[in-house]
Amino acid sequence: MSAVAAAVRRTAVHSAEPAASSSDPLAHDFGVAETVIVDTCAVIDLLVDPGENGRAVAERLRGRDLAAPDVMFAEAANVLRTLRARRKLSDAEASMAYAELLELPIEPWPFETVEQRVWDLRGTLTAFDATFVALSELLTAPLVTTDKRLERAMRSVPAVKGPAVKGSAMNGRGLRAVDG
Repeated sequence: MSAVAAAVRRTAVHSAEPAASSSDPLAHDFGVAETVIVDTCAVIDLLVDPGENGRAVAERLRGRDLAAPDVMFAEAANVLRTLRARRKLSDAEASMAYAELLELPIEPWPFETVEQRVWDLRGTLTAFDATFVALSELLTAPLVTTDKRLERAMRSVPAVKGPAVKGSAMNGRGLRAVDG
């Protein structure tokens, strides 16, 4: 398991340390972790980028409960397959990243929980991106993404609660926590 993925795996669920930036004052008092929605791009960076971006994602996720639409796992598997086919990852690296993906403590949410909101967002977002946005809204949890296209699209979704971007890019490379 990569060092960054291992760090998230060890600390994301049931962390003894509360999330430093939790918006819930009780979260700090009782050590309850903030939930964040993690998108496919952020997960891939976590798994295969040992550099700045992977470490930035790990830091943003550390100590938090993670959730994602269940489609994220299939999307991530497909990205790993594509990276392998394009020879950006060896077969062993892709296989290891896939195994790590399956070990990450991410709670999958079924499409049925967001299906209507996904359809409502059809004019602005792809159905895949809308599943992440809709889950973020449903759980009133930040969406962590490294997908600049999704970030730009989020700015034009007037119904999304809260500001379009929470904070600024971590490390200047596009890591965003978008309020849902």
